Amino acid sequence: MDDPKPTTDDPKNITSDSQVFPLKQFFIEADWSLGRVLAVVFNACLFLFIIAIAILSLGAEFYSIIEYQEGLADISTVEAVFIVLTIILTKRYLNYSNKTSLRWWSKLTTPLVWYGRFMLVVWFAVSIVAFSDLYQETDYLQWAILRGENYSQLLAFTFILISLYISVPSKKLRLKTDNQNAESNPIKQSESINSSQQQTTSDA
Repeated sequence: MDDPKPTTDDPKNITSDSQVFPLKQFFIEADWSLGRVLAVVFNACLFLFIIAIAILSLGAEFYSIIEYQEGLADISTVEAVFIVLTIILTKRYLNYSNKTSLRWWSKLTTPLVWYGRFMLVVWFAVSIVAFSDLYQETDYLQWAILRGENYSQLLAFTFILISLYISVPSKKLRLKTDNQNAESNPIKQSESINSSQQQTTSDA
């Protein structure tokens, strides 16, 4: 039998492989980074768009309350109840948020983001009706705007109140002192119950 001939790698092939691998890795890293950058940019644009929608809608609702500029006489019963509930829910939201590590800008924007999402859903529904009117040559949207002006304000008020109510931060963001107090309260209650039970058995 013939002895196997030792195989020797061509230096040119080794050089070309070492050049291809870093180049391929560079394209992978660049493609990955570009995808993440585009995701951040799109998320930021969507965030700003939702905030803008929320601010414009809130401005329109505030203008509708003071439209006639007659002071308290211009405020209806529904608007008065809405203002009172808004103040209560805002205090509740700030009270819960101050017990967490939530940043100040998150405290400010979280209710706006939720309200903007609700407005996006409403605009999407309105756009569907508008395209349907254009396609079928009907006037359902105009009829709904004329007939449902008061209902649209009530719907906007409801969305604002719901946004304030559900914007509370997660309990996982609680500060350590609040967590310790929340955990110590049940212990203190159980100790007081045990002591009262022991006292009643000793009295008996």
